[in-house]
Amino acid sequence: CTMNVEDVDFDDQMIRVVGKGGKVRMVFVDEETLEEIADLTGDRLSGPLFSGQGGNHISTRTVQLIFKKYAPPGITPHKIRHSYASELYRRSRNLRVVQENLGHASIKTTEVYLHTDVDERRQVYREFFPLAAQGRRAVNENSNRQTFRMDEI
Repeated sequence: CTMNVEDVDFDDQMIRVVGKGGKVRMVFVDEETLEEIADLTGDRLSGPLFSGQGGNHISTRTVQLIFKKYAPPGITPHKIRHSYASELYRRSRNLRVVQENLGHASIKTTEVYLHTDVDERRQVYREFFPLAAQGRRAVNENSNRQTFRMDEI
């Protein structure tokens, strides 16, 4: 909520974010978002990126009210942050990248943000257990016992 226009680096496609305890990090931003920011800021070169009445920074409470009014039910800034973390990890497979993007001091905090996708878990399971990937009954070569997929039991 306290980002300023001058925190946006349009050339390097980054935004300077000041987190808890004044910790500064740079976050990459896609071109479409930068275009929206440019439209929002117009000719302004400084001052609050998002401003409320009187031109001051908007409050956390104002952001919550905006989400409550315009976002689908149950969608909050925090849920978007969790989803971002999960998607970034799913694509990068690099926990350190996620940690740095979220600004967490501890990797343990970052791990809490990650959500496991059911389809992804199923795929990993099938990679490690080829019989499950076959999707049918199989006869154990060393005996006459039949084995079954768990969803057949």
